[in-house]
Amino acid sequence: MRSFSLFPWFAATLAWFATPALRAQDTCPRQTTEARASTLVNGPASQCKGIDLRIGGVVVGTSNAACPTFVVYTPAHEVAVPATTRTQVGVVSSEPVLLITFACKQDWFLFIPIGSSCVLENVRNSGVVHHLVAKPCTTGE
Repeated sequence: MRSFSLFPWFAATLAWFATPALRAQDTCPRQTTEARASTLVNGPASQCKGIDLRIGGVVVGTSNAACPTFVVYTPAHEVAVPATTRTQVGVVSSEPVLLITFACKQDWFLFIPIGSSCVLENVRNSGVVHHLVAKPCTTGE
């Protein structure tokens, strides 16, 4: 009596269905770059108070200057966005995002306050942005 095995038929059917599924599992992220312009974002402003002197009928004074409490500077950079082509992005370089703070500084003439001015207080890194480049995915990705 001859024995009938289902294993060869099962293996062939599994291979026929699994091969396209394995090919469809492409690990290429399909991304490209999109440029972003540099930005300056001002925080709320405080008023650097001036002084008004009245001498007779003449008013002498300094202006009241608006002083931003902070400014965030983000340099021009690129971001990754979806693409239809088989490309991926890579980092070329990085630049810091700067947080710049200002303060009102009192101006004096001897011991008499004559006004105030907006002065730079601090500059520090608050983040980083990347310069990206799109490159083709290699075979197998």
